[in-house]
Amino acid sequence: METIKFKGQDITCLVTSLSYQEEISNEYLLGNAIATQVNITINNKDGLIKDILDYPFSIDDKIYMAYEKPERYTGKMELVLYDNMLRFNAEYQTGLVYPTTITEQLLEIQSLTGVSICTTDLSSDVLKKEVNWYDSSGLIREFIGFIAECDGKNAYIGKDNKVHFKQLGSNNYDLSYSNNYELIESVDISCVLWSNGVTEPLSKGIDDKNTLLLNSDNLYVSQDDVNRIYELYKGLKFYSFKSFKSLGFMEATDSFTYGDLKFIALNVKRTVNGGLARDSLEVDGEFTTKDVSKITDALSDSQKIKKVEARLNNDETKINLTAQQVEKNVKNISDLEIGLDGIKSDVSKSIESIYKFESGSNNIFSNCHKPLIKTSDEINTKFINDMPLDINKSELKGKAICISTSIEVINGIVGQLSNRIGVEFDVGYADGTKKTYSVYWYLGQFDLQYLLQTSTADHEERIWAHFKLEDKEISSVSNLKMIIDLNAERAVVANPKVEFGTRPTGFDFDMSYVRDNITTIEENYTQINQTVNDLSLKAVNQEKEITTIKGNITEVTTRIQSAEIKLQPTNILLAVNEQIGANGQLYTTKFVLDKSGVHISGGGIDIKNNRGEKVFYADTKGNLVINNLTAINGTFSGTIKGSTIIGSSIGFYEDNTSPYISLDSGGLIIDSTKASQMVTFDKGKLELLTTWGYFLNNTSPIKYTSSDGTERFAIFGRNIAYIEFECGYTDPDYLIITSITGTYRIKCERV
Repeated sequence: METIKFKGQDITCLVTSLSYQEEISNEYLLGNAIATQVNITINNKDGLIKDILDYPFSIDDKIYMAYEKPERYTGKMELVLYDNMLRFNAEYQTGLVYPTTITEQLLEIQSLTGVSICTTDLSSDVLKKEVNWYDSSGLIREFIGFIAECDGKNAYIGKDNKVHFKQLGSNNYDLSYSNNYELIESVDISCVLWSNGVTEPLSKGIDDKNTLLLNSDNLYVSQDDVNRIYELYKGLKFYSFKSFKSLGFMEATDSFTYGDLKFIALNVKRTVNGGLARDSLEVDGEFTTKDVSKITDALSDSQKIKKVEARLNNDETKINLTAQQVEKNVKNISDLEIGLDGIKSDVSKSIESIYKFESGSNNIFSNCHKPLIKTSDEINTKFINDMPLDINKSELKGKAICISTSIEVINGIVGQLSNRIGVEFDVGYADGTKKTYSVYWYLGQFDLQYLLQTSTADHEERIWAHFKLEDKEISSVSNLKMIIDLNAERAVVANPKVEFGTRPTGFDFDMSYVRDNITTIEENYTQINQTVNDLSLKAVNQEKEITTIKGNITEVTTRIQSAEIKLQPTNILLAVNEQIGANGQLYTTKFVLDKSGVHISGGGIDIKNNRGEKVFYADTKGNLVINNLTAINGTFSGTIKGSTIIGSSIGFYEDNTSPYISLDSGGLIIDSTKASQMVTFDKGKLELLTTWGYFLNNTSPIKYTSSDGTERFAIFGRNIAYIEFECGYTDPDYLIITSITGTYRIKCERV
């Protein structure tokens, strides 16, 4: 047996059963992104296995994850694991600039998923193929399959946990033993065809009776791809078959021979027997050959209608290209019109969903045919949960569903267990939330949720409930579970059904029973219009919701959102509009760029630096705020409050010649001769110098220059506190000098 680890610990000895299952489409032999499913049973009586959603399992170094928790962590734990291919079950939200190449797309997908892709398995012609489209609603896994198909291959996760690509039958095995099998028909590939029922089919080959059909949704496919695939598989002969059981090793898309017959494995289940025993194989390879004419006819009659029309209108001198897709209640229209006076492009989408009397159809869970029966000698809760989802879980997103099941209770005992009988399943969303959707009948209780009558000890009915799943990405969907959580002489729950719609099939509806009727109409419209005079781009979204209760309209809500960019010779206009409510106010923000400048109305403006800090913005009161301003030869007017000015020099000028007040490293200068409105003594100039003062005139820190040019200095020197003159009138005059060493009187003589 393989080496199995969990959280880095070898748990091989705890594994009691191990099997692998791989499956590809029996319609398309190429372009499958194959996920390996592992069914494993573990002896967990010591409780070593827990937190399984947070940690991977390693089987011979290949990584597998559990995406659903077990019912409970019991001594015998049965788990379903998948390899890294399930990490591609996410919508492709590209950040590439188109057109691009398949190589760039694969590199981006690798970055988005964290799963390495071995591009060396693909031919250079495919890798360098130019791509000018993508579909954000499509899963990354679909894109991987499309790219693989272009090279005539399928994608799978190798033992190195990377995506690899391989041809049909690249591995061939000889089997010498078979328990039994059913031979269907022989296949001899003579033609390769890609057709979407819209454009001219792409084909290669001379015979249309044994056709290798390519996926019509694959927009990567070109005639060169069809030719390449034809050269790979022309003349490939094998048999279609069912239920081949043998011993050995094999994977999906491998070929094998048995006697003189050759087969291709499409569905492989391999059970590991352990020790020296060879693994048990259950292989299916049912493949129906295609007829080109029948394929084309079938596509044209399908529910999905695609129409591409190119026409030349000589009268109007224009070319018009229209692409239209109508599917159920969704209508998409694209229109490109080229004329002498301009180019016009319109894209519109209209969705009309009426949740009225939608009757359900098709059970979206499989294996729902068997009943669950509980008798009086069974006193514990009983359940069955082996009914898996039979569609892609992404198809449930935002959908209305109804759950129904038949129940029977005979001589129910009130007060034991939880008094309920019914079905449920869990949906896990990508944001981490989880919700249970269920329908139950309750013994001896009044069930307000489904407005059932007061329960009695005996009851037989088919019950149902309606839900609308949340419109967000779904990460997991549990198996459908039938539960009998009550005690009775006999209790039965049978034939559960989960359907799309708001009413289950098989019911007669009383019009008075209809409580709610919600109609939602959504319109999306995008227009590009280029004329001789201008270029405009407009996008409009309108959503109207009408809610009625018992036929009375209670609320009408309209939401209009639009954005328009218009380029004209005289200006550029950007407008954003929003209106909520039928009579609600319309909020508009306009940006206009013309010869007079930039004009913004109805909104604010802000400029951020690389650190995300606002350096320029208008606040809610209309004040303009500037941070870290650097101005060269700028002019400022008005009042400046509370400012700190940092710089090497500051000057105040009446003209452009020289300042009347200046402050620099040399000191402060006030020069009244430079300013007509400044009045000082004798129109002179006062200087406060930073030079250290001495008795010498030219080093004194205070200098006054009169209007006639005469310079006078305050006589300050080193260690001198102050100087004063004492007039004695009758006594001699003295000059008094006070220093740190004392006070000195110098006698003065009159002149």
